[in-house]
Amino acid sequence: MLVGAVILSRDTEVAADRGGSLVIRAVLLDTVADAAAAGAVAITGAVILVTHANWLDPTIALLVSILVAVQAIGLLRRVVADMRQPATQT
Repeated sequence: MLVGAVILSRDTEVAADRGGSLVIRAVLLDTVADAAAAGAVAITGAVILVTHANWLDPTIALLVSILVAVQAIGLLRRVVADMRQPATQT
């Protein structure tokens, strides 16, 4: 997942130079969210196994969801802004 995120981030940087691609940004957001969730689950699971701190599970889930929500809201704002622009003629 991380390799995919790195490749997509490079494509996003290239697309940003050409005006940006919301589709690539959305796929990058999804890939990074999946990687963050998988990493958080693995690390939190190991910590819970050792410390029996069961409260960590919902706490980490909440933090990951907040991270994803903040990124998604930013992407949604950009989509709405792009949709409000007049169409260009080719």
